[in-house]
Amino acid sequence: MSKERDPVDFVVLDLEAQADIYVENMTNNGINNVLRSIPKNVRSLTVCIDCDEDIPEGRQKAYPGVTRCTLCQTDFDKSKKR
Repeated sequence: MSKERDPVDFVVLDLEAQADIYVENMTNNGINNVLRSIPKNVRSLTVCIDCDEDIPEGRQKAYPGVTRCTLCQTDFDKSKKR
């Protein structure tokens, strides 16, 4: 005996799938907009403005214009939330 699916279930699933696709597209568009807004010729600092430690080259490349090491940036971000 096969159980028939309720057609309403398919409609709900379809709407959920469409919503998921919409959210994914909006997220991707937002990320792409931010990436496009980052100036390409901005140089990162090589030394952190807070602790005077070297900023790793990988961080400098990943975040053009970076001014803090990861630890100091984390501390700075936490202090802004208070």
